[in-house]
Amino acid sequence: IMKFPYEGYDVKIHIPRDVKFAINNILDSINKSKDYIKKYYGIEEPKYFCNSWMLSSSTKKCLSKDSNIYKFSELFHIKEEYESLDVLRFVFETKDHDYAKLKEDTSLQRKFKNMLINGEKLYNGIGILK
Repeated sequence: IMKFPYEGYDVKIHIPRDVKFAINNILDSINKSKDYIKKYYGIEEPKYFCNSWMLSSSTKKCLSKDSNIYKFSELFHIKEEYESLDVLRFVFETKDHDYAKLKEDTSLQRKFKNMLINGEKLYNGIGILK
């Protein structure tokens, strides 16, 4: 729970690395959290937000509408985007800026690598859960 500049007290959604990332699991987790937040923090209608590379327009244009990341991003009203290389850490598991060396094990990695090599900027998005 933290103060967020857009609207009152909000709950920051954290996405653990080793989680089954499926929309039903995410929605179930959010719904379960409402009772916990009400019980322990006294907040009746929590407002959720997320700050992630998964919410950016640069990511969204690389995804199929059937992908879990695309479906996740559709759960949010995007309030702002800012330039970020978080994809290096989360998609490629590196901080190396030698883009030619980036792995290409998935279609998403290939698309991001191509964008980076071509000088395109990547972003993080900040979104409020709809």
